[in-house]
Amino acid sequence: MPSAATETEPVWFCGKCAAPSPYGLVPAPDARVCRSCGFGLLLQTQANDRPRSGEAFIVVDSTLTIQAMSERAERLLSLDEPDVVHLPVGELLTPASTAGEGQQLIDAVIEAISSSKGPRVVTVHPLNKFGAAIRVRVVPCGPPRAALIVLEHQPAPRPLTPVGAA
Repeated sequence: MPSAATETEPVWFCGKCAAPSPYGLVPAPDARVCRSCGFGLLLQTQANDRPRSGEAFIVVDSTLTIQAMSERAERLLSLDEPDVVHLPVGELLTPASTAGEGQQLIDAVIEAISSSKGPRVVTVHPLNKFGAAIRVRVVPCGPPRAALIVLEHQPAPRPLTPVGAA
């Protein structure tokens, strides 16, 4: 198990495929494009908050617009990254409850962008997935300052079995 110091040390990851920075090194300012996928920008976050390969995640900037989306998030949300980049995050993910929690996701994103606090966990509904609720973890990342929204794994619902059926 990693020590607390290891979990909180800053690490770099790709904003598209989640690959770590080559050799774990801080990338040069002019060399922040991911060498693994060739598409993503390398971003920094705490080691324990970094998305793992295959996790669904979204990167939101200080204007609260989507700047990147992992391939797993594209599949989970049935959307393509080019269709959502520059959309306000509130148009893609909406709060799961309207009872006083309407600002929870936006508040978590603003907090992640403006401070080093984190993570915050919020439940949201994806724009095009009627009835689906997804827990998301919101943490700071950058530069520039941004919020990393990791969509937590949701197990598939079990099929219902009629009462008395074997």
